[in-house]
Amino acid sequence: ADTSREVGEAYDVLLDSYEQSNRIHQRSAFLIDPNQTVRLAVAVDAENPEEISVAPLVEGIRSIRG
Repeated sequence: ADTSREVGEAYDVLLDSYEQSNRIHQRSAFLIDPNQTVRLAVAVDAENPEEISVAPLVEGIRSIRG
């Protein structure tokens, strides 16, 4: 758990406010390659959470694996 909000801040996925909560983490996925480089970041729109697409993540994984 990122109770200090350090990780959320580092990855820029903290919402200032959402449903009466302050500094809450946005649902996100990160594709990090073997060299520890973030190759892709996907964040869910808090207003439309069902609109996330996993296709970019799948494509990114395939490109890393070769």
